Amino acid sequence: MEKTLRVLGGEEDGSGHSHSHSHGDRPATSKASGTEHSVSQNGLRSRKSEKVDEIIASEPGTTSNGPSKLSAYLNLFGDFVHNITDGLAMAASFYASPLIGATTTLACFAHEIPHEIADYSILIRSGFTKQQAMRSQFLTAIGAFVGYLF
Repeated sequence: MEKTLRVLGGEEDGSGHSHSHSHGDRPATSKASGTEHSVSQNGLRSRKSEKVDEIIASEPGTTSNGPSKLSAYLNLFGDFVHNITDGLAMAASFYASPLIGATTTLACFAHEIPHEIADYSILIRSGFTKQQAMRSQFLTAIGAFVGYLF
C-alpha cells in the first residue's frame, strides 16, 4: 500500500525500491559498518563516529520517515467518511429511541477524542501547520453532520 502511495504521489525514484543508497562500487575496507570506536570524555566508547552521522544527515534526497502529504490527505478522506458513518449511526439510534440516541452519541464522542488526536498528530508529522491541521480536522468533523442529515 505504501509503495502504491509513493508511486501515485510521484515519490518513486525508479530504482525499484524506496530506501536511499548508492549502488556504485565502493572501495573495500576491512572494517565492518558501525564498528568504528571513539572514546568520549567519560571513557565510554561509541560505535559510530559523528562524521558518519553528519554525512547521513546532509545526504541530498533523504526523506523523513514520517507520513507523506498524500497519506495525510487519504487520512482526511477516511476520517470524513468515518464521521459520516458516525452521523448515520447517531441519527438511526435517535430514530429508535432518545435514550439509545444519547447513549450512541456519548459512545461516538468518547471514541472520537483519541481518534482525532491521532489524526491531528499524523497531519502535523506530514508537514501541516497546527492551524492547517485544526482546520482540516474541523472540516472532516462536518462529515458527522452530513451523515446525521441523511
